[in-house]
Amino acid sequence: MLGDDLLVAPVVVEAATSRAVYFPAGCWQDPDGTPRVPGPTTVTVDAPLGVLPYFVRCGTEPVVPAPPTPTTAAVAPATPVPAQPSFAG
Repeated sequence: MLGDDLLVAPVVVEAATSRAVYFPAGCWQDPDGTPRVPGPTTVTVDAPLGVLPYFVRCGTEPVVPAPPTPTTAAVAPATPVPAQPSFAG
């Protein structure tokens, strides 16, 4: 649980493609609109590689940060710095 309204269920078993998730009391749903899950209950959910299963309490807007927007410095090509001669003396 992250707070009262967000349930995150990462896969912690290598090569697993699903996992059992315990839903506490209340109504829960995946933000993509899958059917609601009335808790308390345990349900096996799909969790393919690269997908982080998470659920929000029904009636709650998911607060998931958007990916960062690249800045000019992050997307500008690197400019090589010419070597400076050493004037040790």
